[in-house]
Amino acid sequence: MMRIILMLLALLAAPVLAQDQTLSKADQSIFSDLAVANMAEVEWGKLALSHASADEVKRFGQRMVDEHGQALTQVQQLAQSKGVSLPTALDAAHQKIADKLAGLNGADFDKAYLQQAGMDAHRKVLSKLKAARGKAKDADLVALIDKLQPAVEQHLHDVPGKRR
Repeated sequence: MMRIILMLLALLAAPVLAQDQTLSKADQSIFSDLAVANMAEVEWGKLALSHASADEVKRFGQRMVDEHGQALTQVQQLAQSKGVSLPTALDAAHQKIADKLAGLNGADFDKAYLQQAGMDAHRKVLSKLKAARGKAKDADLVALIDKLQPAVEQHLHDVPGKRR
């Protein structure tokens, strides 16, 4: 009898617990932004592997595929645990960059990739991470942001050939 009462209490409490785990719209938006930014870096890094001429650009592209792929997996896992649906494709702005890069080869690709995907995108993501850190309410999301930010800072620092 006690087991049945406990099961009923658990069933009655489940909707309340689920409500407590509902994320704010801002947190859901942060998750989406993180997913798209990481998907873009993976996509652009793959393009570097086939379109770049300089070995250091190809190595940087591979690093972006690897590290942003890992970050994307972390974002996806946490989002799934929070019941957040994430985009599965790039947004228009990120796709536009991918399309532009896909049309370039050799030194032209290297220059555009390092500027747009290496410098510009990482600067934007870093700025968004800092802003998100102040807006995010979910403790797990804040912890993820704190984990991702140093990697983005390092990527920005390590862009090959950048002016220091």
